[in-house]
Amino acid sequence: MAMAPKDQRDALAAARQTASWRKWAFIAMLVAFLFGFQEICFRLVFVLPEAPSFNRILYTPLASLPGESGLQTRLISNVRIVWESEPDGFRFEHRLNLYGFRTPDFTLNPLPNRPRVLFIGDSFTEGFGARDDETIAAQFADSIEPTVAVEAINLGVGATGFAEYVRLVRDSVHMLKPTVVFLVVFANDLPAPPLDAKSVPKPPRFTRFSGWRPRLYDLWRRWRRGGLPLRYHRGPYRFFPPVPSPANPLSQIAPPANADPNLVDAMRRGRLNPCLIRSLPHFATVLQHDYEASGGVGSHVGYLARLCRNGNARLVLVYVPYHAAVSQRYLSAHRRLGGPGVDSITSLMEPRYRRQQNHLRRVAKTLRLPLLDLTDAFIAAEQAGARLYWPIDCHCNAQGYALIARACVQWWRKQRPAAGPLPLLASDAPTCFAKRSR
Repeated sequence: MAMAPKDQRDALAAARQTASWRKWAFIAMLVAFLFGFQEICFRLVFVLPEAPSFNRILYTPLASLPGESGLQTRLISNVRIVWESEPDGFRFEHRLNLYGFRTPDFTLNPLPNRPRVLFIGDSFTEGFGARDDETIAAQFADSIEPTVAVEAINLGVGATGFAEYVRLVRDSVHMLKPTVVFLVVFANDLPAPPLDAKSVPKPPRFTRFSGWRPRLYDLWRRWRRGGLPLRYHRGPYRFFPPVPSPANPLSQIAPPANADPNLVDAMRRGRLNPCLIRSLPHFATVLQHDYEASGGVGSHVGYLARLCRNGNARLVLVYVPYHAAVSQRYLSAHRRLGGPGVDSITSLMEPRYRRQQNHLRRVAKTLRLPLLDLTDAFIAAEQAGARLYWPIDCHCNAQGYALIARACVQWWRKQRPAAGPLPLLASDAPTCFAKRSR
């Protein structure tokens, strides 16, 4: 029986409507598929940290960054940096994580039942002169693991000092919630510039990337800040490029006439730290400086102790001595770097060269903070035949960093019971020193 014309028109309209719905459904599915596919691709290729604003660049003197890499103008993420000392015979790559630090990637919130420990300091904390698994933080974690699971985060940044430590402790304690903060102080951290806690800039607002926003939008925001972090590590970039790069100090200044020409040549080629020029006279001066008169760090450490106390963390001071102050064998190596009066410096192991240790001991006693002065431990190990430093570069080798890590482990095991939280001392509040320092 033939359909009526009206029924035919209705059937045709229904068929067209169905076809149109199917077409738009197909288009929607195709768009969703393409969007999902590109979202997966972007997430696989570009990886973003939880806190996009927290980055090494905030705590780094820009002049100390590798000049040929362009790292001065963008956030540092997933790159490799080369530190080399050709006269000492080593070349090590630093794998910097999403935040620009030489440590595995970490989440902002600590894992349950796993204490978090921060190591903050300069190139000795970062681990110049050693592999990634030979830094203080890495060896500390390896030594602790058999007894307790602990997360050791290396926030060391080369070429920094107390001005940067104040900002880094302020931000990291608030955001990463550590149990303990080891502040590793090397001999070149003193004298320190004066600190006025009121003038310290407020911490930046560390927002988090949302896992629900399209990755393309977050990538665009990150690109505007400078640089997209890829999943693989870019580089390696030399910490010091060769002359005539402006990042190499020898492009602007002439070395002293009494410097070893072979060392100067290695510096000009970017194969040795050019900032080592005139090192011996510099350390001979700062090691016997009167820190009670100027350049002391009492206000800095007091401020850091308050920051840690407010974040329910313990602050521990660790002092690492200059290599020529623990063994005479390193003195001749640094004479080769030249400078005024190097031949007249016959020893840095006399009591008058321990004014940094004495000052830190007084500060720690006043604030009732732990101080791990490793001077005598390094002297004893060197006298027993160990070689803990690179002679020219003057950073520790793997053995030297292991000694520092062991000292931190011993303090940890002594202070922390087998179970339960690390006890906080009421004396962690440095109010007594704040009154005296006015």
